[in-house]
Amino acid sequence: AFSGAIVLSDSAFSFGGVVEGNELDQTLYISNTGVRPLTISAISSTLDEFTVSASSAVLPIGDTLGIVITFTPTGPGLYQDTLLLVSDDPVQPTTSVPLSAFGISEAADITIASSISDSLAAFGFPLTRIGSPRTTTFSVSNIGAEALEIDEITFTGDTEGFTVNQSSLYLELYDTVWVDVTFDPPVNGPYAATLVMTSNDPDEALYNIAFTGTGSQYIIFEVPGEIPTIQAALDTALAGDTVNVAAGSYGGGLVFPDNDLVLRGSGQETTILNGGDSSVVMTINSGQTAASVISGFTIRGGLGTTGGGVVVSNGASPVFDQIIFNNNAATQGAALYVNSFSGPTVSRSTFVVNSASSGQGGGIAVAGGSSVIVTSSIFWANTGTAVEVLSGSADITYSIVEGGDSGTGNLDQNPLFVNPGTGDFHIQWGSPAIDGGNPASPPDPDGTAADMGALYYDQTLQPPNAPTGLSFIPTADHVILSWTANAEADLVNYIIYSGTSADTLDSLTLVMVPNTEYEDFSINPAIPLYYQIAAVDTADLISDRSAVLEVSYPVIAASSASVDFGSIRFLQSVEQVIYFYNHGSLELNIDSIFVQDDVGFSASIGGLLLQIGNSDGGKTILPIEPLNLGRGTGENDQDEPLSHNSDKENAGEILSVTREGFLITPGDSLEITISFTSADTGSFATNLVAQSDDPLTGVLNVSLTAHAVAPGIELVRTMSVVTYLNNDIAFDVAVQNPGGYPLDYTVTADANYFGFEWLTPAQSSGQVPGYSTGILTVNVANTANLDAAGYQGYLYFNTNASGNPDAMVPTDTIDVYMTLLADGSQILDGAVTVESGNAAPINVTDDTGTDMGLMLDFINSSGGSITVTRIDAHPPADSTTEYTDPSGTITDPEYARRYYEI
Repeated sequence: AFSGAIVLSDSAFSFGGVVEGNELDQTLYISNTGVRPLTISAISSTLDEFTVSASSAVLPIGDTLGIVITFTPTGPGLYQDTLLLVSDDPVQPTTSVPLSAFGISEAADITIASSISDSLAAFGFPLTRIGSPRTTTFSVSNIGAEALEIDEITFTGDTEGFTVNQSSLYLELYDTVWVDVTFDPPVNGPYAATLVMTSNDPDEALYNIAFTGTGSQYIIFEVPGEIPTIQAALDTALAGDTVNVAAGSYGGGLVFPDNDLVLRGSGQETTILNGGDSSVVMTINSGQTAASVISGFTIRGGLGTTGGGVVVSNGASPVFDQIIFNNNAATQGAALYVNSFSGPTVSRSTFVVNSASSGQGGGIAVAGGSSVIVTSSIFWANTGTAVEVLSGSADITYSIVEGGDSGTGNLDQNPLFVNPGTGDFHIQWGSPAIDGGNPASPPDPDGTAADMGALYYDQTLQPPNAPTGLSFIPTADHVILSWTANAEADLVNYIIYSGTSADTLDSLTLVMVPNTEYEDFSINPAIPLYYQIAAVDTADLISDRSAVLEVSYPVIAASSASVDFGSIRFLQSVEQVIYFYNHGSLELNIDSIFVQDDVGFSASIGGLLLQIGNSDGGKTILPIEPLNLGRGTGENDQDEPLSHNSDKENAGEILSVTREGFLITPGDSLEITISFTSADTGSFATNLVAQSDDPLTGVLNVSLTAHAVAPGIELVRTMSVVTYLNNDIAFDVAVQNPGGYPLDYTVTADANYFGFEWLTPAQSSGQVPGYSTGILTVNVANTANLDAAGYQGYLYFNTNASGNPDAMVPTDTIDVYMTLLADGSQILDGAVTVESGNAAPINVTDDTGTDMGLMLDFINSSGGSITVTRIDAHPPADSTTEYTDPSGTITDPEYARRYYEI
């Protein structure tokens, strides 16, 4: 291409060490080998300690430019940067040159390093046997320009057991000296001391290293850290010692020494003892006791005749714990062969895919009077029996044994390995091995009950179980959700999910443990709601959700809480309609509807009379034939009845009436006709009762009330009237109706004197409302055609108050007495004003002024007027006549010959 081309003299620069405050230059040469001038638009670095002599340049064709890079450290330490060049070279538009340098302190600078740390501050010796000292080595270096003078190297504190091979040092720049520290504990127990180095390093004049160690009669050998092979460590170890084997694969053919010791792998999955399909992996045959413990290994690839993986014989009784026996082969006892009165114990181990060609003991074969105890283990997918007892005994408990075993807690169920084909013998969630181990064993590391097998299931990584027992209780304005508490000890809370569709539920709220209830006030009974819950543990692991709970229930309601017929004439039949609604979201089943007491009320549906009396011991329920009732329409408002569409009487069975009761679908209604009639008067009350599957109102009562009334009549039986010749007058008759039903009457007069009717009612008929009084005006006539004398006449009443309100029959008569005077002078109309208080008595006189023997007395009167309108004569009175004497002035009463009523 027709362009410049950049070429650099160096691909990287290392400035080495430079004392702080000094500087060092390096030159980078840049050449243009292209066919056009090369433009370098930017030359830069990031750290301030690196600077360049030019920030840009233009190179003619074939020219070379030297760029000076200067390093000036501001302190000790490593510096790393990148020189970046940006040019118009189309092939390399950006070119990078790494820069590195080391700042050196002007003063002495001490550095301590070992194989485990480049800045050693503490070191712990492994367990050290008494009389067998251990030594560790570390380096002391000076990376300062000034010579490092370490005046003193000594231990402080409890120095017993620790020694150092140097007491002082002098080091020039970059000098290094190796220092040995030896730990030789005199007795058992822990030791700790501090190695102090005093120097002229201005920053670390005192450099301290903490050393610790433990002296013990028994020690731990690390393979391959201390001793390269397991067999060498076994041979070196004394009774009671431990051999720790790091993760890795190791050869078989191991033979235990005749003393007891512990052989411990770093993990049964990662520490492999492999016989290479050519030899027995391990032999223990020197009478070892249960103090010999082998744990944390996979033993595989073993091959032999009697025993392929491990052979235990000659009275040995070792303990095998957390061992995976896999892919071992033998004629008998492919994984473990026990012989010659031996008695090993096996716990928390897995025997899988081992093969006994004889079929005897794909897992374990017991011979020679030996015995084996196995607990919390798994025998699965082996060729041959799981445990074959040729001679001796086997006690197997709390284990999965393919083919079965009668021991306590044993199972014959698939352990559900994760992937046995690839050698992953972890158990899956849901495995019967989980928590199925010996309950007397220590719990698994996750704190749960012991599992079966070599690899426990870590339930801290397992979400909680899905909650169960989700149910609900409806109340008047909300629902109460409840569920069975989860058993997990690390549970934190429950998540409540809710929605109107079972497929799309959203989280609603959290409920903290140990609560197992939630009250939801957002529910609408007319709309089904769906709920699920999930459990959350301390690791924020969420369980599967519970089964979906549908919250849907019927809600019965009446259009009115009471039906009041008011005042109804007895023997009259009246009706009112009420409605039962289903305001819920589930079909409402009304078991029965009945009128509670037989007091004149009845109920019917579609013309079909319902029961009267309670359902337990009342009247018999009439047979109910299935009805097809129309679907109610209108608003779901219990204060307003749904309208009934009579055109749909024979529509599909939206509502049906059966012998068992009535069904109302959500949003619909049932029309009920309430009737009342009574042969008696009085107030009547009972309830219309509906028994349904509404969980809130299983029994709904509607109050029924009515007042049966009848007309009545009350009249004065005699009346007196005084007038005089040629003075026709009128008087009023009070017609009282004490009943609650309108009184109808007709009236006729019988007052004929030689062809002259002297009584004439103003009206021949009338009506008086219930509980009121009517006025009948009666005219006195033909007084001009009569003689002054006394007359008797009659008023006859026909009414509907006879007991049959529909019939008018004679019921009452009034005797009317008339005194007809010769002229009006016989009556003196007068009025007297009476003052308030104790006014003077008033004597009543006749028209001639003669005292009539009647006195009006006043005690504490409020005052007013007295008008005499008529005086009627009555039969004479005697001493039996009652009287009152408010003033107490009557001492010797004289009884009038005639008694007057004013």
